[in-house]
Amino acid sequence: MSSREPIFLEPVFQEKIWGGDRLRTSFGYDIPSGHTGECWAISGHPGGDCRIKGRPGQTLGGLWREERALFGGLAGEGEPRRRVLSRNFRSRPQVLEGCNDLFRSIMSTEFGELDYTEDQALVPGKEFLKAPETDVCGGKDPYALELDVLDLSLPGEREEGE
Repeated sequence: MSSREPIFLEPVFQEKIWGGDRLRTSFGYDIPSGHTGECWAISGHPGGDCRIKGRPGQTLGGLWREERALFGGLAGEGEPRRRVLSRNFRSRPQVLEGCNDLFRSIMSTEFGELDYTEDQALVPGKEFLKAPETDVCGGKDPYALELDVLDLSLPGEREEGE
C-alpha cells in the first residue's frame, strides 16, 4: 500500500443500552440494530478495530503495527514520542529567527547536551502575508521579536561575578 493511496475503512458500531437509530436517520449509516450507540469510524482500538475496505482481514490497527511509515513515522506504543517540529513550525519567521538566535547563544554540548546548528534550527512551516506598511511601530516590522530577560533571584541569591 502506498502512502498516496486512500484508505477506506468500515466503521465499527457499538451497541449500547441507550443506543437508537439516529446514526441511520441522521448520518445514513447501515447500523446493525436499533440499539446502536456509537460509531467508531476511524479506530485501531482492540475493542473496535476498523477493517480496511478491499483488503480482506486487514485492519487499521494491523496497518499501524505493520506499516508505520504510512502514518508519517509516528511513534507506537512503548516508543518515545518525538515530534520533529523544526521543519513544521506555524510561527511567524520573525519569532523563529528570534528563538533560533536565543538557542544558538545558549545551547552547547556543555549546556543542554546539544550544539544548536542549522540542523536543529526552527524553520517556518507556513507562509504568511507580508506585514502591512504602517507607522504604528515607528516604521519597524510589527512582528519583530522583542525579548525581555527578568532577574527573578532574591537579594543575596546571586553568585559572585553576576
